[in-house]
Amino acid sequence: MIISNITEVRDSRISEENLFSVANRNVISLPDDVVETLNCYAWALGLTYPTDETVTYSPGFTSGYMFDSWQSFVENIVLDCVNLDIDFRISFEKPKELAEGEYLVKVLYSEPSADFPTGEFHLIRQNPDTGIWYDKPGFPNQVRVISNLSDDELFAIKLKPGINVKYMPICYFVLR
Repeated sequence: MIISNITEVRDSRISEENLFSVANRNVISLPDDVVETLNCYAWALGLTYPTDETVTYSPGFTSGYMFDSWQSFVENIVLDCVNLDIDFRISFEKPKELAEGEYLVKVLYSEPSADFPTGEFHLIRQNPDTGIWYDKPGFPNQVRVISNLSDDELFAIKLKPGINVKYMPICYFVLR
């Protein structure tokens, strides 16, 4: 389902400097009412507008498009960035340098399976000052530090008991 209040979602975007503590260069804890409604995609884009049971942050949420492959998944991220007025560029290799105010998002995708017929996605975000990667594993969880991954390393996550997903890196989005 398409989200109807794009302006409010756009206005909820938190800047990079407000997501990380200057004192210890670590991620801030999100308020409980926010953390419970956000997933890895919202975290990667910096969105804090709470969703409900009718709308979740998934690539294509601003246009109503669904993804059925990693290509349409990436296309939907592009559409969302355009619709939310987020400056971005895409790279299939890890960018060597970032401009002031930019940060890196690594896009990961898992092929379709019985549990996820259209595939599954995960996005992780890097603090540009420290180089540390962070992810937001699902709705009720706070953001956490993950180990630094090589550019082509698979990323595995346990979604529920008995459901482990291995993601392959697809590309990087540089967001401002």
